[in-house]
Amino acid sequence: MKPLLLCLSLAGLNTSLYANDNLSDFGFSVNTFSTQPHAQLLVTDSQGRQTGIKSDGARVEEIPGSGYSSDEGPDPLEGPGYGIKIAKFDLVPVPLGVGNYQIAVVGFADTSYELSLDAHDSNGTVSRLTGRHASLKGYILGGTSQQYGIQFDPAPGGVKSVSRIVTFTTLRDSIKSAAKLGQLGDDRFAASLTHMIGLAEKLVRMCGRQHKPAGCMPAVAVLEMFVKRLELANRKCDRPADCDEERDWQAFHAKHGKDAGLRGFFESWDQDEWHRWKKTCQRFVSDEALAVLKADAQTLIDQQRPERPREHEDHGRKGKR
Repeated sequence: MKPLLLCLSLAGLNTSLYANDNLSDFGFSVNTFSTQPHAQLLVTDSQGRQTGIKSDGARVEEIPGSGYSSDEGPDPLEGPGYGIKIAKFDLVPVPLGVGNYQIAVVGFADTSYELSLDAHDSNGTVSRLTGRHASLKGYILGGTSQQYGIQFDPAPGGVKSVSRIVTFTTLRDSIKSAAKLGQLGDDRFAASLTHMIGLAEKLVRMCGRQHKPAGCMPAVAVLEMFVKRLELANRKCDRPADCDEERDWQAFHAKHGKDAGLRGFFESWDQDEWHRWKKTCQRFVSDEALAVLKADAQTLIDQQRPERPREHEDHGRKGKR
């Protein structure tokens, strides 16, 4: 099993390139809420220097001003006397200017995790994460990674942006991991969701072969139905019919059944084993799993929506003058 990998892009060696305000700092910690170190950190800067734990277990601290530790904190579920392992990376002083930090999270085992930012700008103000992936929570299969991109500047303002780097593979891995951790239905429900993501990815490849404009609306339609299935499975229903997928599948067929771009999807989906399982499988999604998987799916949806041509935007502005 591999350690958690955190790749950073930092400034050069010259100390004049570092903040000297004695207030700014930058660091991350990863918590898997376990007494075992299910995740570690390995930080690599733009010059290839590293700090943290390598995949072979070797410890390195090459980045100037960096530190690495694996601390034990109180377990909020068990109370005093029970600890959880938290791996930390710290960097003081911080390079001047906006730094683009690429972060890959890799666990020792199938686990959920929370990656937290601990940072202050040059005024000593705590930097907060904002946006869809502000919580930086996720699920990891052993030996796989979850990646993020963060821009940080020690000048007032601190964090400029945070984004989770999502692919179809990472979403499939998150589904499998959530199911193994008891956060998402049984294996049959997880397999159904995983197959659906695979079909959406196939549609994206087909759009690419057909030289369509950036984006793939057939894949968007499938991903939106995927999100709807998660939301239905997450509901706490007094009446089972209110959580049933069939009405939404019927509406999906009525809206997209004649779309040429979705013909292959319907042909594959109609043969899916899910149709034999759907009345007997265990189908649920925890609130945490819904938040993580829905955010990742929405990122893929945003990636596949065709961008509005700039000349149309300009034309629209001219028409309003």
